[in-house]
Amino acid sequence: MNLLCSLFIATLIGVVIAKKLPSYLQPCPKSEKEAGPCIIKNVKILQPKMEKGIPELLIPALNPLILSKANLETDKIRAVFKDSKLYNLHMFELKKLTLDLGTLDVDIAINFPAIYTNAEYSLNGKILVLEINSKGRAEGNFTDLSAEFKGKMELYDKNGKKHLKIAKTDIDLTIKNASMYFSDLFPNNEELTINANKVLNENALEVIKDFMPVLTEVIKSIVIGITNNIFQKFSFDELFP
Repeated sequence: MNLLCSLFIATLIGVVIAKKLPSYLQPCPKSEKEAGPCIIKNVKILQPKMEKGIPELLIPALNPLILSKANLETDKIRAVFKDSKLYNLHMFELKKLTLDLGTLDVDIAINFPAIYTNAEYSLNGKILVLEINSKGRAEGNFTDLSAEFKGKMELYDKNGKKHLKIAKTDIDLTIKNASMYFSDLFPNNEELTINANKVLNENALEVIKDFMPVLTEVIKSIVIGITNNIFQKFSFDELFP
């Protein structure tokens, strides 16, 4: 699910001026009508390289994408996921991309056919009817995940030049199918752990709703952090000549 951030990074870098671009990319025009298709073309050029990452564009490896830590706290559950690895993020389908340099609005729609993830977890709270206080290994398989990112950028002054930064982001995530397994849900009781996982998977889409906030926040934090770092290096006029 963190492909959205990497795709967005690739998208934005795709409009850097020619002298900053690698030879395999091309600069894009400012008009909204032409910018979107041009950026999509650049993303498709970049996509095969995203599996292993593109250091010169600050795009991390997407197979797997590694997250050191993610936290979730609601009125029902507290969870921590460490050393998470997400696989197959590079196999995304870019459905839509629009960029308006007048209003600084951006809209991206992506589909991920299949994502596999594993992590160290700790859970404390209630999922469905299960009271859980445990830690162990977690695995998840997600298919047909759709993400729509809508963002608002703004300009600010830096050393006498205008720079862009992400000012607001909204992300809508939907998942059609999911399966999961949490080891040691009930320590020293493998049978109960197996049965509890069976209950979770029979209600997988309902369970996923509890974890949707952490997925959204992870994506937003990476999008804002990395893209703002890039925008600090290049002025608006350099990015959009």
